[in-house]
Formats: sequence, C-alpha cells, structure tokens
Amino acid sequence: MSTKEHQGPLIVAIGGGKGGVGKSVVAANLAVAMARHGARVIAVDGDLGSANLHTLFAIDRPGITLRALFEGEVKALQEVAIPTKEPRLSLIPGNVALPGSANLMHSRKLKLIRHVRKLDADAVVLDCGAGVHFNVVDLYNAADARLLVATPQLVSLQNAYGFTKAAIYRQLKYVCRGQAETDALAACMTHSETERMQQLLERVAQKEPGLASAIRQQLAHFGLTLLGNQVGDRKELNPIHALSRMVGDFLSIEVPVVGALRRSGRIHYSVTAREPFLSDTPGDIESRVLKVLARSYLELDRQAVRAKRTRPADSARPSPEQAEKKVPGPDPDLPASISIYQRAHERIEVVWPVALEVEGCRYGAQVRDVSRGGARLIWGGQVRAGSPISLHFERLPDRPCLKGRVAHVRPDGLGVEFDLNTPDEVLDALMARAAEQAAEAEVA
Repeated sequence: MSTKEHQGPLIVAIGGGKGGVGKSVVAANLAVAMARHGARVIAVDGDLGSANLHTLFAIDRPGITLRALFEGEVKALQEVAIPTKEPRLSLIPGNVALPGSANLMHSRKLKLIRHVRKLDADAVVLDCGAGVHFNVVDLYNAADARLLVATPQLVSLQNAYGFTKAAIYRQLKYVCRGQAETDALAACMTHSETERMQQLLERVAQKEPGLASAIRQQLAHFGLTLLGNQVGDRKELNPIHALSRMVGDFLSIEVPVVGALRRSGRIHYSVTAREPFLSDTPGDIESRVLKVLARSYLELDRQAVRAKRTRPADSARPSPEQAEKKVPGPDPDLPASISIYQRAHERIEVVWPVALEVEGCRYGAQVRDVSRGGARLIWGGQVRAGSPISLHFERLPDRPCLKGRVAHVRPDGLGVEFDLNTPDEVLDALMARAAEQAAEAEVA
C-alpha cells in the first residue's frame, strides 16, 4: 500500500472532552490495527499539554519530540518519527512535561497541521488533547475522520458534548467567504444553551443564503463517529447512544455509535504493561471493534471526503486570525439533562394509520407502537436518519400532530423520536388512547 503524494495520508483524529476517558489507549491500538492491515501508519501525540502516547509503546525517553519542529531543529515533521515494536508503525512523540507547551502560538499550530498533512504514510492517527481550547479543536478538525471517545459517566458525556459543539462551531468560522459572511455569522451567534443548530441556520439564511447552504454541507460531511469506552454492561451503552441522539438533535449532525470497549482488566493491564491489547483471540470483542474500525478508515476515500468539505473560492475567506476575532465561540455547556435522552419509555403496541409528512411530501404509514418518546412505523419509503418528520394522527380524537426526527431506518420500518418540547398534554392524550386500545384488544 502506498500513499499518493498529492493526497497525503489519511488523518484520523481521536478526541474527547475529558482526560482519562481512554483516548490515548484507543489511538494506540487503532494505529496498531491499521498497521496490521498492511498500512504504513504514524501515530502523532497531539496532546500538547500532557503527552503520554510514547508510554503506551514502552518508550521511556522519546528523545526528539514535536518541540524539534517548533524550534527549527528539524525541517520536516517526518524527521521526528521514531519506530515502535509494531512493524509499519512509527510514533511522533509530543512534548513531555514542558511548561507552556499546550499554549501554541497560532503560527506554530498551523505549521504543525501543514506538516502532519505532508507525512509520508498511508495513515496518521492523531491523538488530540482534551478540552475546548482552539489548539485542540483545530487539530481535531484538521482530520479526514474524527472519532469521539466517551465513557458512560455523566461528566464524560457532558464534556464530550461540549467538545463536539466547540469543534463544530469552530469549523463554521472557516466556512465563511468574505467579510460580509463573517460578519453575518457573528451577528447570528448566541450563547443560549438550548438553541439548536437549525435555529442558527435559519437566521444565517435570512442574511446570507449561500453561507447557510455551505454550513449545511459542512454538517452533512463532518465525519464524526462515537466510540464508547469503559462500558460495564449493555445498560451502560444507553448513555452513549443518548449522547449520539443529543448531538444529532442540537447540532444537526449524524454521529453513529461505531462500537464500545468494555471495562476490562486485560485492557487495564495492557496500559501497565505498556503494550497494545489488540489480539487475534476468538471472541475478543474489543479487538474486533478496533479492527473493523481500522479497516473502514483505510477504505475511506479521503480525496472524496475533502472535496465534499471544500467550498469554492477558498482564497476569498478571511484569515484565521480575522475569523477568530470576529466570531464568538459557543457556550459549550450541556443544553439539557442528558437523562431526557436516556429515558426508557413504556411502549404500547398499536395499529394506527397515520399521515407521514417528510421532506415536504405526505405519505400513508402505520404506527405499530408508541411511547412518550417516540414511535415505530411501518413505511416502505426512503428517508435519511435525522430528517425532520411530522406524524398526523387524523383518525384519533383531536387529530394530534407530533413533530420529531427520524431516529433510525431499518428494513422493517422507521424509528421516530418526538421533539422534546412536545406538550405533555398531547403526549398524555396519545398514551391514554393507546392504553385504552390495548385494553380493548386484550378483552377481545
């Protein structure tokens, strides 16, 4: 396998909102998995404040680090790469215990990104730091594929959401073309925790329709996936999926959950032993998750991904310094209790005809079960997950209309999640009618 010079390496960034969620362990083992698939891989420790990726590869004193590039001791980042015990896998260590190393000057950050994109490898795994500092999210956003790592704990979920929101809003600033669009985006920004991306887009569209269209393109191709880590049992998967739904609801991007790594003594020991936990043992779910993920990344058409994210006339954009000054960042706090997204509502089986309104058209469908959180429908049409949807219950008393979004699309139908702001009295009436019908069916 060889890298085409004009493409540069595939860059996969590993990020998360909180330290200690296992980003470095995931980065190290994902890099190993990609190398074992035959790719030439370079793992880059981009955690500029507390670099430790070298420790996971049993390297005590890395010697040369990223600092050599910043201080002009080397001409290319490639010269910093050192071999690991894994064939085809090299490491570029980060600065170790160097005060102030996390506070890169803007010019040094851009230099690092340029050099990462020029590395002579098939793939680069970029282990990013935690937090929402511009240096962190800019490194994360420089990647072709972005993996978000979170544990089921509430603090991890909160910080993962804040990190994702900061990365997305930061990316929007570089979509602007010309000062008019930069000013329009700045004027439309608010610091409301409960505001959805769709509301921002509606305001932007009124001022600069072309910018709103470009932002939607960025959101559609943001390329973010979610990996659960330190998951104890199946119930602890629910918070990970809840985070995915919340990001989709508030930030208007699809974030599929690509898998989960269980809380494991073997993984814990591998960190102590300073060697990858990846194995070929049958039934090793954690290794299989990362191997499948590695293969999917290596099959990614990075040229197509970059083309979809690129807006014409890049030269007309404001400089990064201008964008940074003109547009305030978002409030990264959690917009609502994530417990709302985790609730396991009672589902009642029904057989209700319904008028389905999606993408401006109406269709006939059938509701097969309903809860206070959503419904399952039988429908043979085509629609994307995340699409807005309205259900018109025209044969029920009061003919209620509930709005929501498509949660999932499966061969047997659709899963729909109702909007969180659906009035309680509407849901009360809906569930009362479902319970009444279920009781009638039982008697019959």
